[in-house]
Amino acid sequence: MASFNSIFSVVVALLATTFFCSYSANSNVPSVAVEQEAKALLQAGWWPHDVLNNSTPSPCNLSGITCNRLGSITHISLLHNSKVQKKLGRFLNSSSFPNLVHLDLAEAALVGSIPPEIGTLSKLTHLNLSNNNLTGNLSNLGVLNLSSNQINGRMPSTLGLLFNLTQMDISSNQVEGALPSSLTSLDQSVSLSLSSNELNGPLPSTLDQLTRLNTLSLSWNKISGKVPPELGNLSNSRP
Repeated sequence: MASFNSIFSVVVALLATTFFCSYSANSNVPSVAVEQEAKALLQAGWWPHDVLNNSTPSPCNLSGITCNRLGSITHISLLHNSKVQKKLGRFLNSSSFPNLVHLDLAEAALVGSIPPEIGTLSKLTHLNLSNNNLTGNLSNLGVLNLSSNQINGRMPSTLGLLFNLTQMDISSNQVEGALPSSLTSLDQSVSLSLSSNELNGPLPSTLDQLTRLNTLSLSWNKISGKVPPELGNLSNSRP
C-alpha cells in the first residue's frame, strides 16, 4: 500500500518532461514505432500470445484497441472484470506508446504499483485505474480516477500542479488528513469525488475559487465547514 503523497512525488519532474522535452510523434509514424507498440502489448500479457502472433495481423484489430490512421495506438481499454490478476508493466511509457491519449484499465484485476514510467505518456489525457488493487504515482492529466484502490496517506501540496485536471475521483481509499490549500489551484475542475476516505479538518477557505466546479463529493469523511455559497448548489457536496 503506497501513500497518496508518493503518487505525486514525481509530478514536478513529469511536468518538466512535458514542457522541456519535444515529442517525436509527428504526422508520420515510423513503422518501427508501430512494431514497438505491438511488442509492448505482447509484453503486457493482456491478450493471448497466439492472438497477437498469429490470428491478428495488427494490434489495431484487437478488442479494446483504437489506432490512428497511421496505425499507431491511441486508445487502450482493457476488458473489465478480467479473471486473471496482472500487473502494470514498465512498458507503459512514451517509447512504447508515443501517441496514447486514453488508457482505461478499470476493473481489470490489476495488482502492484503504478510504474513511474506511465508519467512519460505526455499525450495521455484520460486515465482510469479504478476498482483495482494498485499503489503508485501519476502525472499531469485531465481525468484522474483512482477510486476503490488501497491508496493511503495525505493529499500532497503538489496536487495543485495538476492544473489541467477537470475530473478527479479518489473515492473509497484511505486518504487521510486535511484537504491541502493547493486544491483550489485546480481551477479547471468540474468534478471532485473525495468521498469514503479518512479526510478531516476544515474545507479550504479559498474553495470558492473553483468556479467551474459542479460536483463535489465529500461524504463519509470527517470534514467540517460549509461549501461557499459562491459555488452555488453543488451536487453531492455534503462534508
